Amino acid sequence: MTRQPAQDITTAPRAACSPSPNALTGLQYPNVALTGQATAHLGDVNVYNQYYGNPTAQGSRSQPRPTIIIPFRRDVRDFVERDILKDLAERWSQPAACVAIVGLGGVGKTQIAIEHAYRCRDADLNMWIFWVHASSAERFQEGYKDIAATLQLTGWDNPQADILSMVQRWLSNEHNGRWTMVLDNADDSDVIFGLSDPKTDAQIATSSSSAPASSTNRSLSTYLPVSPNGSILITSRYRRVAEGLVDYHKDILELTAMTVEEAANLLSKKLGPDKNGTIEDDHICLVQELDCIPLAVSHAAAFILQRAPRMDVANYLQKLRSTDADRDRLLAVQGIRDARRDEKSTKSILTTWHISFEHIQIVQPSAARLLALMSLFDRQAIPEDLLVGRYSMASHSSWKPQSNQDSLQSTFEDDISTLEAYSLIKSAASDNLFTMHRLVQHSTQKWLELQDKLLDWQERFVQILINACPPDAGLKNWSRWQALWPHVRTATAYSLLDKDILTGWAQLLYSASRYGTHHGQLKVAEDMARKSLNIYENIYGLNPVCTSRIVRIVDLVTHTLCFEGDFAQAEKMARLALEGIRNNLGPNDHETVLIMATLAEILRKRGRHQQAEDLLREALKETAKLPVAELDVLILVGQLADVLTDQDKFDEAAELHRHAFSEFQKIYGNEHPTTLLSMTCISRVLYAQGRYKDAEEMLLQTLPLQEKVLGAHNGVTLRSVVYLAWVLYKKGDFADALPLFRRAASGFERMLGADHASVMNCKERLASCTEAIKDVELAERHGPIPSRPRDASHVLEVEQCLEND
Repeated sequence: MTRQPAQDITTAPRAACSPSPNALTGLQYPNVALTGQATAHLGDVNVYNQYYGNPTAQGSRSQPRPTIIIPFRRDVRDFVERDILKDLAERWSQPAACVAIVGLGGVGKTQIAIEHAYRCRDADLNMWIFWVHASSAERFQEGYKDIAATLQLTGWDNPQADILSMVQRWLSNEHNGRWTMVLDNADDSDVIFGLSDPKTDAQIATSSSSAPASSTNRSLSTYLPVSPNGSILITSRYRRVAEGLVDYHKDILELTAMTVEEAANLLSKKLGPDKNGTIEDDHICLVQELDCIPLAVSHAAAFILQRAPRMDVANYLQKLRSTDADRDRLLAVQGIRDARRDEKSTKSILTTWHISFEHIQIVQPSAARLLALMSLFDRQAIPEDLLVGRYSMASHSSWKPQSNQDSLQSTFEDDISTLEAYSLIKSAASDNLFTMHRLVQHSTQKWLELQDKLLDWQERFVQILINACPPDAGLKNWSRWQALWPHVRTATAYSLLDKDILTGWAQLLYSASRYGTHHGQLKVAEDMARKSLNIYENIYGLNPVCTSRIVRIVDLVTHTLCFEGDFAQAEKMARLALEGIRNNLGPNDHETVLIMATLAEILRKRGRHQQAEDLLREALKETAKLPVAELDVLILVGQLADVLTDQDKFDEAAELHRHAFSEFQKIYGNEHPTTLLSMTCISRVLYAQGRYKDAEEMLLQTLPLQEKVLGAHNGVTLRSVVYLAWVLYKKGDFADALPLFRRAASGFERMLGADHASVMNCKERLASCTEAIKDVELAERHGPIPSRPRDASHVLEVEQCLEND
C-alpha cells in the first residue's frame, strides 16, 4: 500500500520543486562538522541547498519557527561514516522523497536516521525535522501529537481532536515549508497497515492525554503526508512493510553489518584512543566474532568500560569464545544504556532478535520452524535440498519425507521470503544455498533453548543428516560428502538422547571420520571416530551384533593416532580391543583378524618389524579358514610387503606388492585410490633398492593420477611427492627436489601442524637441498669442494613419518 494524500489537499506539480539537472550529478552528503550544536556550516549548507533550494530566499514563517524534534542527541564523537548516507543524500534530492532503510535489528538503522536528520537540519535551518516512533499504534499517535503541539495546530490539545488527520493535512500543504519526517521502527505490518479501532483510540484518549483519538477507521499508513516540500525516511526490520510504504523499489536501501574496518573503528572510538593510535589485532578479532553488528560492538565496548581495568578486549574475546554459557551472558547483558536507542526498545542483542522471532512465530509459524532448522546447520552454506519439506509440525520420531513436492516448495519459498525480508538469512552465491550471521544462529538456538525445543530440533537435524549422507565415504561419494561435511562437523557439538537416532548417528560419524581422514582433517576425524565408538559401547557394549562396527572404528581411531605420532596410545588401544574381541568372539573370527592387522601396522610404525611380520603372517593363515573378502586379504598382503621392505627383504616384498597391484587393477581399475596407493608402495620398494630411475618413472606416472583423483593436498598424494623428492635428491637433482620438499612441507603443515615430524624432516631436506645447490654452484666456479656429511637417518625418519598416512 502506498501513501495517500489528504483528499482536500491539492499538491503542486513535482517539477516545480525539482532541482536542476546539474544539481543531480555527483550527489554526496555534506561533510558537516560534528560540533553537537544545530549550527549550519556555510560551505556544507551550500551543498545541501543545491538539492533543496533556499527556502529563506522565498520567505519563512515567523511563527512557529521551524525546529528539530528528535528524541536523541547527535553522536558527535563515535559515529562511523557509512556508504548508505551517500545513497540517502542522492535520493533526498527528489521532491516528496520516501526512502526506507531495512535491515537486521542492531545493524544501525536508527543511528543512520539520526545522523541523516541532523545533516538535513544543518543544511537547511528552515526545515522542520520530525521523529515518529512506529513500533505500535499508540506510539505513532504520540508522535503525531508531539508534532501537532510543536506546530501549535488549532485544537491539538482537544482530547477528541483527530490529531492524525490534522497533522497529515498540515504537512501535505506545500505552503507550510520544508520538512523531513523519520518513521522509526516500522516493523509490524499489522500496526502500519491494519485498520485502527475507533473504540480503542477513544479508550486510549480517555485513559491517557498523550494519545489522541482517530475519528475514522483507517490504517496508519494512510496518514503519512505527501508534499513536494516534504520527505519521509522509514526504518524497518521487515522489508515487506517498506515495500508497502515506498513508491519505488530502488528507494528501499538495505543496511547490512559494518565492514571489519568500520566495526573496528567503532570499537576503538567507544573504548577511547589507543596509545599507538592504531587498531589492534584483538579489536579486529572481536568485531569479527560479533559479526560486525554495531549494536553488539557497542554493547561489548560498554561492558568492557564498565568493568575496566579487570576487563579488556582480550578477556572479553576469550569469554565470548569459551562456552555457549559465557557467550549468552555477554550477549544478553542488560542495563547498558545507549543514548541513541529508544528507551522503550530492548537493550541486548539477543532479546532484540528474539522479538523478531516471536513475531514471526505468531504471524507465520512455518517460517519460524524453518528458521529453527536452519540455525542448526553450518551457517555459511545451508542447502535447500535438506530444508524443503523437513520442518513440518511432526516430531523427529514420526517425520517422513512428504510427497506433495509442489506444495512443499511453494510453502518453502514463502517462508524463505519472510526470513529474507527480516534480514535473518541471505541467499548465497548459489541459488540453492543460504547463509546466516553467526550471532543470529546463536540467538536462534538460545531462543529454542528458552522454549525447551532445542534438543528436539537438534535430533531432527541429525536425522536429516543420517538420511542424506551416503554410508560409503569412498571416492564415488566424495562430492556429496564435501557438501555435507561442514554440517556433520557442526552437529558433533549437539547432545542427543534418542537411542534410535544415536545408533544412526554413530554410523554416520564413522563414515564422516573416514572421509575426514582421506582429506587431511585428522583431528576432527579422530574426534568423530571416538564419539562413534563411545556411542556404540554405551548402547551395546561388545555385543556381537555391532562388534564389526566397533573394530572398524577402533581401526580408524588408531590410524589417526598413528598419523599424529601417538604410537603408544594407538598400540594400547589396539591391544585392548584385540583382547576384548578374542574373549568375546574367539581367535578365529573375521573381526579378530582385522584388529590383528591394525596392531601389526602399529608395531611396524614403532620399528618392531619382526613382531609385525609374525602377526601379519598369522593373520593371513587365519584368513584361509574364514570367509574373508578378497579385498581384505589383499590389504594384509600389502601390509606384509611394507614390513618386508623395512627389513630389506626386497624380492618377496616386490612380488607381494605386484600381486596386490594386479588384483587391485582388476577390482577397481587404474584410477582408484587403492590402486594408486599400491603403485606408490611399489615405487617405495624400488627406492629402497636404490633403483632411483625406476622409482622416478613409477612416481611420475602415479603422481598426476593421484592429483586428479585425490587432490593435490591429499595425504597419499603428498606421500608420493615426498618419495619423488627423495628420489631426485638421491640422484643429485637438488634443484628439482627443492620445490617438491617445499610443497610437501606446506601440505603436511596444513594437515598435521608445524611441529609434526613429517613437517620438520621435509624442512630439514629443504635446507639440505639449498646447501647442496650452493655447493654445486661453488664447484662450478672454483672447482670441487669437500662434500658435507649427510645423515642417512633422515631417510628412515621421513619414510617412517610417511608410513603414518
